[in-house]
Amino acid sequence: MKYITLLLSLVTFLAHAEYQGSSFSEVEAIILNPSPIVDNYKQIKEVKSYQNPEKLPHYWVHSGNFTTKQEGKTIDLLAQDAHRTISEQYDYYPRLEKRLHSNGICLTGYWEITEPSEYTGYFAQGKKALTIVRASAALSNTRTDNGKRGFGLAVKLFPTENPDEVVKTANFFTIDVLLGTLAKHYLDVAMTNEPDAGFDLSNILTGFHASMALSKADKNPMYRPLYPVAELGLAPDTASKAPTWIKIQASSNMPRIDQADFRDELDIANYPDGLSFDIYVSDTTKDPKASDDWQYLGMIQLDQSVVSYGCDRQLHFAHPKIRD
Repeated sequence: MKYITLLLSLVTFLAHAEYQGSSFSEVEAIILNPSPIVDNYKQIKEVKSYQNPEKLPHYWVHSGNFTTKQEGKTIDLLAQDAHRTISEQYDYYPRLEKRLHSNGICLTGYWEITEPSEYTGYFAQGKKALTIVRASAALSNTRTDNGKRGFGLAVKLFPTENPDEVVKTANFFTIDVLLGTLAKHYLDVAMTNEPDAGFDLSNILTGFHASMALSKADKNPMYRPLYPVAELGLAPDTASKAPTWIKIQASSNMPRIDQADFRDELDIANYPDGLSFDIYVSDTTKDPKASDDWQYLGMIQLDQSVVSYGCDRQLHFAHPKIRD
């Protein structure tokens, strides 16, 4: 019955042009569904790759997947995707491809702000929200033994503690270094909403293509603003204040799990008391290593994880467009 309801939700989604919001339970069902409805052989093969308990699915990210030919013209798919993410608010689609962060793991839990600050919305002290996050690696590499990995965390906030309440969500994005580092663990890095590009000779052309395509959608593709979180839950026309930068990093009490693939590392079964990330903000620095200029606000506490087709091929995080 749950997945029949899910199918009806997808049909409803297609019938409505304007974003109406989603419930946490609705989006959670998308990422937990082991047998999503697909309509062609390629997608059937993809779904089956997630059903193999012995092997994680893997997508290769390359510039050949950024364009296609239609009627003799070259279509920039990555630029199209970038435009979609800043213009459409939907929390999921029947199918979409994540062309840069193709390989990920989703986790669910809550966001909680415990400290006072000058910021509004769901940056304000006392705010607690249900959340779905997607941890990912930019480009192709997911393993410690294959070179550099660029880690990212996309966060979707539901401004409620009722999982069945339909609400409009707020999303934000953090990355450590876009082209990656040699960090042994996902939990070793600090991720911000304006990361360094980094350098990796093996991916330099792919990285250049990605940067050019993303620049067509917004004036600074490396920076993602935070105003959707600062405006979340506010009455219309209420003044809001968002921090300039946010930093997400593993809480200091989190153990390090030695796994080659970051998705195995982040499997919630490794953390009996849940997986916790600290939330820091700043208006003076984007440097994650500048210890004195970041203000601690609270935490993201996660208690469920899944690697799934719904996580990698249906879940959507809207990118807020930079305002003038």
